Amino acid sequence: MTLLEAAGQEIPAVVRRAENLTRYAAGTRYPGLAEPVTEEHYQEAVTIAEAVVQWAAAHMEGQT
Repeated sequence: MTLLEAAGQEIPAVVRRAENLTRYAAGTRYPGLAEPVTEEHYQEAVTIAEAVVQWAAAHMEGQT
């Protein structure tokens, strides 16, 4: 995100929240170390992930 901002790209707040998804990546590599994921946290993670994918896809359209 730092490089994108340095290039003048505006990053939406929901995309900035993508860092919250890191805990899920670590949790799948090391099961049992983290607390179980609640339904609320699951829904939040899905919302963030979908927003990031949509934002990235929108910026990649027309790119080769």
